Amino acid sequence: MEHLLERRMIEVIWDGALLTSVELDHLSLCAECRQQYDMLTSIENEMRVARLSQVSPAAEQRLFAIFDEVAGGRSQSPMQKLWGALAGWVKAMPLLDTRQQASPAGIRNANRSSYRMLFGTDETEIELMVEPKNGLLRVMGEVMVADRSGANGLALIELSASPDAKSALETESDAEGRFALEQVPPGIYFMTITPRYSQAVVIEALELT
Repeated sequence: MEHLLERRMIEVIWDGALLTSVELDHLSLCAECRQQYDMLTSIENEMRVARLSQVSPAAEQRLFAIFDEVAGGRSQSPMQKLWGALAGWVKAMPLLDTRQQASPAGIRNANRSSYRMLFGTDETEIELMVEPKNGLLRVMGEVMVADRSGANGLALIELSASPDAKSALETESDAEGRFALEQVPPGIYFMTITPRYSQAVVIEALELT
């Protein structure tokens, strides 16, 4: 049979519906579905603990707002986005910025064309290539994650002026981890990378020139 739908798993975990014998057999044999099922079960457990801990109405509203998002064909569903939020996030450290490379005379490179940046954590590396385009910037990137348990480069990329900004530029990486953000004004940004099955990664004070 085909993979179990996320909606079907939610019915079982949240609403107490029963899996059919065919679904049970598939779940026992399919590592991908089992991983998704375990992830959703963990989210349900976190939500139950949150309810018992008497989360404030505002916090609860923010959590349920994620559930209410329309997937709209995204590779990362609202459930996966919520899981990333519950799992916490890790700050990426700068590893390379070619703008900082000095010329032979010891002067900072003044070339304002394209440049490359690299950030990393213990499990994830993010490479950015920035180039000017029609007075704005085009930011191309690649998310590189550890090859484990079927994980790949699928991720949600959000670029905002601050962590609590009400709007953000969003895109998704493909299975190879590649993505692009178009028409980005120069400035200092907060970038969040939420891989499909691992911790969210943030790049603070990301200066794009």
